[in-house]
Parts: sequence; C-alpha cells; structure tokens
Amino acid sequence: MSDWVVPFLGTDFSNDFEDMVLQYVFDKWDIDDPPKGADLVTNDRDEIKFHPGLYDYKKTYEICAVQTVTNPLQHTMHGRLIQFQTEVRIMIRMKRLAKDGIDDQLGFMEREVNKIARHFRPNDIPGIDKMDVTMFDRVYQEDEWQQSNWRSFVNIAIQYWKQDISDA
Repeated sequence: MSDWVVPFLGTDFSNDFEDMVLQYVFDKWDIDDPPKGADLVTNDRDEIKFHPGLYDYKKTYEICAVQTVTNPLQHTMHGRLIQFQTEVRIMIRMKRLAKDGIDDQLGFMEREVNKIARHFRPNDIPGIDKMDVTMFDRVYQEDEWQQSNWRSFVNIAIQYWKQDISDA
C-alpha cells in the first residue's frame, strides 16, 4: 500500500483544492467595487459570496470554484515522486443591476481574479508550487445578451508534487 504526501507539508493536503484556491483569492482580494464581506460566506446581498461548487443565484455577486481535471506531469525516483497539475475552474457571476446599462463590476472581478492568480508565488498556498491562468471566458449566449445574470470563467492550473513514502 502506498502512502503519498506533499513533500513541503510532510502530509497530504487536508483541504480540497477549490477551498484552498477560494481562500487564497479571498485573502488577496484588493478591490472594493464590489466589496467582499468579512468572511467567505457573507450575509450582505451586495457583498461577494465566495463558495465551492456551482452558483446558487442568491447573491448579487458570486465567486465559485470547482476542481476539474488532474494530470501527472512528470515522474522521478522510479515513479515515487510525481508532479501533478490540477485545474480549478473559478466561476464569476453577477446580477446585472440595470437592464439597459453596463455594470463595471463583472470586469473588476474578472481582472482581480486574474491578477491574484498571476501574482502567485511558490507556497503562497502551502504545498502548491505554481498557479497559472490557463483560460478565461466570458459567457455570452445569443439569447441572453440582455438578461440579468452575467458570468465568466477563469481556469487556474495548480502544480504540486506528491511522494510515495511507503516502504519500497
């Protein structure tokens, strides 16, 4: 039986990647239009709600995250040390405040998430070596151009190592 750990931690990760990435984004959030709450799950309708999973459409502003694909990138030490890359999709949503106007907040949120991910340094999240933005997509559907819910996706690739420390 194998016993895999993150070498930097000496244990395996104790939280899900979407939770770690959301907490990192929340902690680094540096804009106030729209404002974030005092904690991840705010009770104020006009503050951003950060949560894992899919949209719940209960707040004006939401930032959600879901872990998607994990792939091994390289093996060393006869396969006992493996570098992985895991994708986390960050989903940004806002309720458009005016049907006939343009609200800047969606763009502010998109740029802030991209900035935070691009300024990541190794082990800003303990055990994570690298974070890259691999894709950005604002969701436009032909029949939804004047609807009130606007969305975008930012895919983040995180890289980390795991080592098999069991007896060979």
